[in-house]
Amino acid sequence: MRKKTVQLRFALALFALFYITLPSYFAYEINTVFPLLTASRALLIFLVLSYLFYNNRKLEIHITNNRQLKRGLITYFVLATIPNLFFLAETTEAIKEIFVIYIEELFLVWLLSQTIRSRNMIEQFLKFMAWGSFVVAIISIVGSLQGINYFSYLNTVTREVAIANFSRLGFLRAEAGFGHAVHYSLYGCVIITIVMYLYEKKSKYRNLYLMILIVDIFAFILANSRGSMLALGMVIVIRLLEERKHLVQFFKNHTGLILIIILGLVVAFLVMPRIWKLMGNIIESLVIAIFGGVGEFEDYGYNINGFHSRTFQITGVYWVLTHSPLIGMGPAADGRGLIQYLNDSGNWYVTNSYDVGYFSIICNFGIIGATGYLVLMVSIVKLIKRVEKRKEPMGRMFKYAFLAYFLCYLSSVGVDKLFWVLVGLLIAYDNVLSVEEKAR
Repeated sequence: MRKKTVQLRFALALFALFYITLPSYFAYEINTVFPLLTASRALLIFLVLSYLFYNNRKLEIHITNNRQLKRGLITYFVLATIPNLFFLAETTEAIKEIFVIYIEELFLVWLLSQTIRSRNMIEQFLKFMAWGSFVVAIISIVGSLQGINYFSYLNTVTREVAIANFSRLGFLRAEAGFGHAVHYSLYGCVIITIVMYLYEKKSKYRNLYLMILIVDIFAFILANSRGSMLALGMVIVIRLLEERKHLVQFFKNHTGLILIIILGLVVAFLVMPRIWKLMGNIIESLVIAIFGGVGEFEDYGYNINGFHSRTFQITGVYWVLTHSPLIGMGPAADGRGLIQYLNDSGNWYVTNSYDVGYFSIICNFGIIGATGYLVLMVSIVKLIKRVEKRKEPMGRMFKYAFLAYFLCYLSSVGVDKLFWVLVGLLIAYDNVLSVEEKAR
């Protein structure tokens, strides 16, 4: 039994370290119809096999005893499936999307609920996630400063994949293996809230988590996504307001972190003055993006007014609701040239990308799919409120992690692997609390 436990914990550690961060283009390509056998999916298979070995090849078809959450999950998966069924004969993207829904969403949540059965296992999983983010951040920082995306060398497929490699303000934007800097920035925003939780636990490894936190923040800055920066800023402000009674204690607890960040900025300025210029330009571009105005930036890129470029995409929602309101235009509708936006001149034009996650759901899957996602979000919020009643740091961590994700979704399409891992961990935590309540 000990051998089985060690193997399961090893599989969970590998999964936590690399599942979210490995590129989707690091994969074995069966053919153009079937989904890629990505390295992340290989880790999922390895975790399944380890679980079966641990559980004597028995499957327990159970996720949660929370009836409200169970109804929310069932509603989401049914409504998310329906629009895709209508597009099966039209595009192979529908087959791939259904595969993702049931393997990388439903199956993943079930697997995490079965393999993670204690507080200690949740803590260990989060710690490995933090160390995985540290490795990715180091590689991303070095690559950004050198102008090289090292993750692009992991591309092993022939089909077209997302590798942006955009520069902004004199630096290659850090994107790691996420395909675009905004996706890495969303991941960074969420992972920073998790590492903050680990840092605040005051364990003997606190200084290590401080190091991870600083490195993650630096990589997050180099990703240079204003939407995610604003989201992280809002999460911090909300947290300060909620803990205002303990504000003095909060700053006392984080004195070391604040001083090290200030010292790091000073050192960065002395060693590489253009870092200081980058920080100034980022702040100025944030002001312009929010309040409008004109700024002169060297090598900024095409999207200086990011707020306007996202708000006008609501016209794409209008386009879909007037053409296919119930089921949308189908999975990957943007990439298939089926979405149109209205420009400032009053002309409709075809787009090939989304910048707002909520809009992408409506455009791809219509009112039916969007209703499913809304039900899921409400279920998650209610579950967070339930676990937060225990007033435990872990419960608050989940609240801030999901808050960061939902705020980032206003300026970026999602990082689905990250989202569903968070959902699985939250459900595992709720299951642990339920067992504890019954044992009292």
